[in-house]
Amino acid sequence: MGDAHGLYPAPMTQKPFDSAPITIRATRQPGDFGLVIWLHGVGYAKGVGGHDASGFEGYVAQTVADFAMNQDAQGTLFFAEKRGAGGAVETVGCAAIIQRHGGSKPRGQIRWVITLEDVRGQGVGGRLIDACMEEARRARYHDVFLETTSGLDASMAIYRKLGFEVLSEERRQLWNGQYQDLIEMLVVLNSDDA
Repeated sequence: MGDAHGLYPAPMTQKPFDSAPITIRATRQPGDFGLVIWLHGVGYAKGVGGHDASGFEGYVAQTVADFAMNQDAQGTLFFAEKRGAGGAVETVGCAAIIQRHGGSKPRGQIRWVITLEDVRGQGVGGRLIDACMEEARRARYHDVFLETTSGLDASMAIYRKLGFEVLSEERRQLWNGQYQDLIEMLVVLNSDDA
């Protein structure tokens, strides 16, 4: 899983926006929880997938705070980063795999997946999800689930490519007061484990 610094370096091969390679960081740093919230606010500022930035940012803040304040919570945050001029690091996306307890088998949940607009379509989201799935396998989770909403076609394509299947799709009133399809997806990793 990456190098000793928790990085997943890989060259960009699609639509490069500049010459800076993007790495995936898994080491936790001060301010990371706030960074997850900020990325969602900025990433959804234009109403991507029917999400209004203010309502969704508040919802993400609540879920991140719930995780951060839970002393028993286990999970790994991943951040996509690029180095700019003078070595400054710019964070351009994130995702997380969170341990969930359900029955006798450990499960994972993918949460807080977002990439900023200028790197969308370049494989960054897929690399973040790949890092989550690698961590899920390392942790020997029985399965991994996620919740998403309709209108996020690129994300759905990534999830389906990794073997996720739709478990349920239900029209619900979400954080913004609007009705939207809430989609739960699942992939089984260890079907033979006890």
